[in-house]
Amino acid sequence: MITPKDIQTAVCTRLKENGYTVFATEVKEGFQKPACFVGVFPVSVELQNANIELVTSSVVISYYPMLETREELVTNAGKIKNIFLYSPLHLGNRFLNVNAITFDAEDSALLAQFDIEYLQETNRETEKLPMMEKYSERTMSYGTS
Repeated sequence: MITPKDIQTAVCTRLKENGYTVFATEVKEGFQKPACFVGVFPVSVELQNANIELVTSSVVISYYPMLETREELVTNAGKIKNIFLYSPLHLGNRFLNVNAITFDAEDSALLAQFDIEYLQETNRETEKLPMMEKYSERTMSYGTS
């Protein structure tokens, strides 16, 4: 079962592999720029059948550049696009694709947002049936013809 924490860890790892400094929680002040903050929030869960659900989680990457210029934000938007859009995200034994990324600028920070959809088993408890105490097999012999 994939959790939002698993997705956050995979996104942070991918950013670190590409030279970004990543903080897991958002600090309002006192952090060294350039820096990234990653947030993951479950958006929806839709039952596909009794045992499978379609989960959508939203990922938001906030990038604070060293130089607060529009050019720096545009350059890093291209880098983040290349990091996540063209190669799948590895989570455990699965690879999940990012199909679209939305960018925005807010308070001299770049915001990159994308959704990750995946199927997984439901975590329903199954009914436990009692074990059979005695088993006897009856065979019938009709002879040969």
